[in-house]
Amino acid sequence: MLLKQRLFNFRSLFLVCLIHFSFFILISTLNISCTSKTKETEKQQHLWSVRMTESVMKRNPEPWMIDLREKPKWEYTHGLVLKAVLKVWETYGNQEYFDYVKEYYDQFVKEDGSIWLYKLTDYNIDRINPGKPLFTLYKETRNEKYKKTIFLLREQMKTHPRTNEGGFWHKKIYPYQMWLDGLYMASPFLAQFAATFDEPALFDDVANQFIWMENH
Repeated sequence: MLLKQRLFNFRSLFLVCLIHFSFFILISTLNISCTSKTKETEKQQHLWSVRMTESVMKRNPEPWMIDLREKPKWEYTHGLVLKAVLKVWETYGNQEYFDYVKEYYDQFVKEDGSIWLYKLTDYNIDRINPGKPLFTLYKETRNEKYKKTIFLLREQMKTHPRTNEGGFWHKKIYPYQMWLDGLYMASPFLAQFAATFDEPALFDDVANQFIWMENH
């Protein structure tokens, strides 16, 4: 009877140990699998962001060609794509990407800060979006022409037509119209201007644009 009891206890102990060991192996396998998947995901993300950037550059040997343009234009789509290219440069450090962005702006931005093919009094909020990458260009190069252009675009928004509440018209040719993508075009630029050049009151104006849009 004592022998049977000992055998039972041994078997129970062995079973418990086996369960714990199996659980340990399972957790270890899952951990290795998750780690491998994380590394693989990071690798894929790296490759895809680089692939997309290089695809843009290959299909558009000159950056003004972005968005199927047949001739140069200071356009919001260029600001969108080139800001993304700058983010890839900031992440992976390929100087070719930075140079590609800089090429576009050096084609348009003159030494006095004026912009080729841009007219302030058109009061088109889309024309603010290409200004976003200028903050990075100025930070990296300290070339004053980029700073002057940033201030030129800020000047547009100082006199840009507004609704009765204070919301920016999307364009002069669309009086009293606020568009959702207009928030994207100008608000991040103005917020970055406020932070970079110490104009804190501008943050209130930026916030109000969203509030007024929500109200209507």
